[in-house]
Amino acid sequence: MDKYINFSSFLLNKKTDQQSIFDIYNKSNVHLYTYSRIALFEILKFHNKKKLQNIYIPSLICSDIISSIKNLNYKIYFYEVDKQLNPILSSNTKTDILLVVNYFGFSQNLKFFRDYINSNKCITIEDNSHGFLSRDIEGKLLGTRLNYGFVSIYKSLNIYNGSILINNTNNNIYTYKLIRKFNLFYFLKKLIYFNLFNSPNLNFKIFNIIKFLKKIKNTNTKVSNFDELYLPNNVNMYENIDLKLLPFNYSMEVKRRRQTYFLIDKLLKKEIITPIFEQLNKNTIPFCYPFYCKNENLEKIHKILYKNNFVIVKWPKLPSKIKKKPSFYDNIYYVTFKI
Repeated sequence: MDKYINFSSFLLNKKTDQQSIFDIYNKSNVHLYTYSRIALFEILKFHNKKKLQNIYIPSLICSDIISSIKNLNYKIYFYEVDKQLNPILSSNTKTDILLVVNYFGFSQNLKFFRDYINSNKCITIEDNSHGFLSRDIEGKLLGTRLNYGFVSIYKSLNIYNGSILINNTNNNIYTYKLIRKFNLFYFLKKLIYFNLFNSPNLNFKIFNIIKFLKKIKNTNTKVSNFDELYLPNNVNMYENIDLKLLPFNYSMEVKRRRQTYFLIDKLLKKEIITPIFEQLNKNTIPFCYPFYCKNENLEKIHKILYKNNFVIVKWPKLPSKIKKKPSFYDNIYYVTFKI
């Protein structure tokens, strides 16, 4: 396997190839946050003018997003998505805020939302947590297409935290003064990624040890829905380099993620899985390789991927409010590119 395929490319930059996050998005209305949940919270807080407002979000979503809404005056309504992850919107549900999600770095087709948005005259937010660098079929960067957008940079790169809010309105959304703070654990982890570049097998084992320790930590958490109740800290940016100035090789990262997707697709071609997306168009920079798989077939898939230093992730942990859901929600997995 090409050793480059398992490493976020900002670790491998040459000075001549470097770009900053702000160069890539070319926006004066981009603001830094530690996590996208904080950015969403600040958007919702700004627009929370009435005693009670409605927000319409997909039911296929990570539970931690509820922490951005929980302590504000919003009533949450959920819309389901179909197996292609297109929205199933109800014209009977009226809302003040609509959340549109680009799943796994693949562009959500906005044509499915146009009539609903025009009818409701609602504020629109593009959740592009998974879609760093990805574009839609017209070449527009995901996260820049609606009133607001946010991108979780840290979910695609091996950095501890870091997110951006893209504000396409004239509204002055509150931003924090981020403090760059030294974190020993993160510093050691980054040293590992640098020094083990030529040892992907050892790097993969360390990745799994870290994953196991996190699992133990989460098991010991007393509150089962902790991530729905509490927002993370938004002051400490645990990064040796300010995200705004993070040197980044755009072309190498695009190549890495697309190559990884095609490699995994080839590995699983004859297996009993169904890729969630039929094809990878030229503008899509995937966050991962998402697929449907039944429980009884998962062990074999896991062995094939593990042998090639890839990890399967079950996604998502749904919000506790979701009591009824389509059965295919339980069969969603992805292969992470972030090793």
